[in-house]
Amino acid sequence: MDESRLPSRERGRERMVLIARLRAWWQRFRAMPGHIQQLAQDSARLSAELARLQGEVARRIDESHQHLLRDLPPRAALLSFGLTASAKSQPLPVEPRVPMACSKAPAEMDQLWARLAQLKPALFPIWRELFENDTHAYAEDADASCSHMDSEYSRLFRAFVDLLAVGPTLDIGVGSLVDPHYLAGLPQENLAGIDPRPFEGGATRIRRFEGFCEFLPFGDETFSTVISGTSLDHVLDLPRSLKEIHRVLTRNGRALLWLASVPYSPSPLDSSEPFAPADRFHLFHFDRSWLDPLLTDHFVIADVVEIPQVGFNHVFYHLSRRESLR
Repeated sequence: MDESRLPSRERGRERMVLIARLRAWWQRFRAMPGHIQQLAQDSARLSAELARLQGEVARRIDESHQHLLRDLPPRAALLSFGLTASAKSQPLPVEPRVPMACSKAPAEMDQLWARLAQLKPALFPIWRELFENDTHAYAEDADASCSHMDSEYSRLFRAFVDLLAVGPTLDIGVGSLVDPHYLAGLPQENLAGIDPRPFEGGATRIRRFEGFCEFLPFGDETFSTVISGTSLDHVLDLPRSLKEIHRVLTRNGRALLWLASVPYSPSPLDSSEPFAPADRFHLFHFDRSWLDPLLTDHFVIADVVEIPQVGFNHVFYHLSRRESLR
């Protein structure tokens, strides 16, 4: 065997391997436009399918809302039998026990803050921090509030309120910057609202008061209707707040609540688990599994409208006042 020729043979084999690799790479390169075109077609097809699915979801949500709007009037008619137009427009009572001033002196609010802190000494510092978070977020973007007219659920709740609210009406958590859209259909002379924050929004249709749901500054049986639109999950003491709502309602009064029910959310009354805030704005989220029994200690659940969402449901309650607490 001629050993001197081995290096040239190896070089030949190396060249053949290199040529084969170059041919393979070239074939792949020539095929790339086809792959790119296929990817573009697949992307366009997926985008079109996504747009179709988004449109279908939007259509079904709109259909459910339209069904709700059609369904509310007959349900409300059944639940509001015997109410006359004069009953719905009955003005707020003007009595000494009903405060007429729209804001409290700073010293009075300081006393209320101190009383609130005494209710839940361990939880109050946490709640106060969440309250401040919510205040800053609300000040930065008031239009993002659930009560704004751009919220479709605020428009739905307005239909609910327009059909069921009667007589002197109190809105709990009325807000400090804008009038809630869900109150827009009610007579001005009927409306009062309460919020811990001083009002800074200019012109308003609502007689406003500073204070907390835990200490409503009104006499017993003052209001025919009490409304809470996405505010009841911001209170410190939920049982006391419900008791106060019951106290200020008239004997045949009703509470209209709008809240979010988040499945498997723990009850704030459950002391068996270590406590942690639900998020940076709420001590707790509602879950109907424990909320409904708590409500029935104070009220009769006359009607419930539940609007399913991903992760939580919007819930509208129509509650009738119990004659006595359980």
